[in-house]
Amino acid sequence: MDGSYARWGSEIYRVRPKKKKKKKKRRRRKKKKKKKKKKKKKKKKKKKKKKKKKRRRRRKEEEEEEEEEEEEEEEEEEEEEEEEEEEEEEKKKKKKKKKKEELKKKNEEENRRIEEEELKKRIKEEEEGIEEALKKQNKRN
Repeated sequence: MDGSYARWGSEIYRVRPKKKKKKKKRRRRKKKKKKKKKKKKKKKKKKKKKKKKKRRRRRKEEEEEEEEEEEEEEEEEEEEEEEEEEEEEEKKKKKKKKKKEELKKKNEEENRRIEEEELKKRIKEEEEGIEEALKKQNKRN
Protein backbone atom coordinates (compact mmCIF):
# COMPACT_ATOMS: atom_id res chain seq x y z
CA MET A 1 0.00 0.00 0.00
CA ASP A 2 1.05 3.50 -0.78
CA GLY A 3 1.42 6.23 1.67
CA SER A 4 -1.89 7.60 0.50
CA TYR A 5 -3.87 4.70 2.06
CA ALA A 6 -4.06 3.58 5.63
CA ARG A 7 -5.81 0.72 7.48
CA TRP A 8 -7.90 1.15 10.50
CA GLY A 9 -9.00 -2.16 11.61
CA SER A 10 -10.49 -3.99 8.67
CA GLU A 11 -11.25 -0.84 6.70
CA ILE A 12 -8.95 1.01 4.37
CA TYR A 13 -8.96 4.76 4.33
CA ARG A 14 -7.47 7.11 1.91
CA VAL A 15 -5.15 9.51 3.64
CA ARG A 16 -3.41 12.55 2.47
CA PRO A 17 0.12 12.73 3.57
CA LYS A 18 0.77 15.46 6.08
CA LYS A 19 2.55 18.51 4.88
CA LYS A 20 5.77 18.90 6.60
CA LYS A 21 6.17 22.11 8.45
CA LYS A 22 9.11 24.01 7.19
CA LYS A 23 11.54 24.94 9.80
CA LYS A 24 11.67 28.63 10.35
CA LYS A 25 15.18 29.63 9.70
CA ARG A 26 16.46 32.32 11.86
CA ARG A 27 16.70 35.28 9.59
CA ARG A 28 17.34 37.92 12.16
CA ARG A 29 20.84 38.60 10.99
CA LYS A 30 19.75 38.70 7.38
CA LYS A 31 16.88 41.02 8.23
CA LYS A 32 19.18 43.32 10.15
CA LYS A 33 21.62 43.34 7.27
CA LYS A 34 18.79 44.09 4.87
CA LYS A 35 17.53 46.89 7.06
CA LYS A 36 21.01 48.35 7.27
CA LYS A 37 21.39 48.12 3.51
CA LYS A 38 18.02 49.82 3.03
CA LYS A 39 19.01 52.58 5.41
CA LYS A 40 22.29 53.04 3.58
CA LYS A 41 20.47 53.16 0.25
CA LYS A 42 18.04 55.73 1.61
CA LYS A 43 20.91 57.83 2.92
CA LYS A 44 22.66 57.58 -0.42
CA LYS A 45 19.48 58.61 -2.22
CA LYS A 46 19.04 61.55 0.11
CA LYS A 47 22.63 62.60 -0.46
CA LYS A 48 22.18 62.29 -4.20
CA LYS A 49 19.01 64.38 -4.04
CA LYS A 50 20.77 67.03 -1.99
CA LYS A 51 23.66 67.06 -4.43
CA LYS A 52 21.25 67.35 -7.33
CA LYS A 53 19.46 70.22 -5.63
CA LYS A 54 22.75 71.95 -4.96
CA ARG A 55 23.83 71.44 -8.56
CA ARG A 56 20.52 72.78 -9.84
CA ARG A 57 20.76 75.80 -7.58
CA ARG A 58 24.32 76.44 -8.68
CA ARG A 59 23.38 76.06 -12.32
CA LYS A 60 20.43 78.39 -11.91
CA GLU A 61 22.58 80.94 -10.10
CA GLU A 62 25.28 80.67 -12.75
CA GLU A 63 22.71 81.04 -15.52
CA GLU A 64 21.21 84.06 -13.79
CA GLU A 65 24.66 85.58 -13.38
CA GLU A 66 25.43 84.92 -17.03
CA GLU A 67 22.12 86.47 -18.06
CA GLU A 68 22.84 89.51 -15.90
CA GLU A 69 26.31 89.81 -17.40
CA GLU A 70 24.88 89.51 -20.89
CA GLU A 71 22.27 92.16 -20.12
CA GLU A 72 24.98 94.44 -18.72
CA GLU A 73 27.12 93.87 -21.81
CA GLU A 74 24.14 94.61 -24.05
CA GLU A 75 23.42 97.79 -22.11
CA GLU A 76 27.06 98.83 -22.39
CA GLU A 77 27.03 98.14 -26.12
CA GLU A 78 23.83 100.16 -26.52
CA GLU A 79 25.37 103.02 -24.55
CA GLU A 80 28.50 102.88 -26.70
CA GLU A 81 26.39 102.90 -29.86
CA GLU A 82 24.40 105.87 -28.57
CA GLU A 83 27.63 107.70 -27.75
CA GLU A 84 29.00 106.96 -31.22
CA GLU A 85 25.78 108.21 -32.79
CA GLU A 86 25.94 111.38 -30.70
CA GLU A 87 29.56 111.91 -31.73
CA GLU A 88 28.62 111.43 -35.37
CA GLU A 89 25.77 113.91 -35.00
CA GLU A 90 28.13 116.40 -33.37
CA LYS A 91 30.61 115.94 -36.22
CA LYS A 92 27.85 116.50 -38.75
CA LYS A 93 26.75 119.65 -36.92
CA LYS A 94 30.33 120.92 -36.85
CA LYS A 95 30.68 120.25 -40.57
CA LYS A 96 27.44 122.11 -41.25
CA LYS A 97 28.62 125.04 -39.13
CA LYS A 98 31.93 125.12 -40.99
CA LYS A 99 30.14 125.06 -44.34
CA LYS A 100 27.84 127.86 -43.23
CA GLU A 101 30.78 129.92 -42.02
CA GLU A 102 32.64 129.33 -45.29
CA LEU A 103 29.56 130.34 -47.27
CA LYS A 104 29.20 133.47 -45.15
CA LYS A 105 32.84 134.35 -45.73
CA LYS A 106 32.50 133.81 -49.48
CA ASN A 107 29.34 135.91 -49.60
CA GLU A 108 31.01 138.69 -47.60
CA GLU A 109 34.01 138.63 -49.91
CA GLU A 110 31.77 138.77 -52.98
CA ASN A 111 29.78 141.62 -51.45
CA ARG A 112 33.02 143.53 -50.77
CA ARG A 113 34.22 142.96 -54.33
CA ILE A 114 30.91 144.12 -55.71
CA GLU A 115 30.96 147.22 -53.47
CA GLU A 116 34.56 147.98 -54.47
CA GLU A 117 33.66 147.64 -58.16
CA GLU A 118 30.65 149.91 -57.69
CA LEU A 119 32.81 152.44 -55.85
CA LYS A 120 35.38 152.35 -58.67
CA LYS A 121 32.63 152.88 -61.23
CA ARG A 122 31.22 155.80 -59.27
CA ILE A 123 34.65 157.31 -58.86
CA LYS A 124 35.28 156.93 -62.60
CA GLU A 125 31.90 158.44 -63.40
CA GLU A 126 32.52 161.32 -61.03
CA GLU A 127 35.98 161.87 -62.48
CA GLU A 128 34.53 161.80 -65.97
CA GLY A 129 31.81 164.20 -64.88
CA ILE A 130 34.43 166.51 -63.36
CA GLU A 131 36.58 166.34 -66.52
CA GLU A 132 33.58 167.17 -68.69
CA ALA A 133 32.68 170.05 -66.42
CA LEU A 134 36.26 171.32 -66.61
CA LYS A 135 36.23 171.04 -70.40
CA LYS A 136 33.01 173.03 -70.58
CA GLN A 137 34.43 175.68 -68.32
CA ASN A 138 37.57 175.83 -70.38
CA LYS A 139 35.50 176.24 -73.55
CA ARG A 140 33.55 179.06 -71.98
CA ASN A 141 36.66 180.75 -70.86
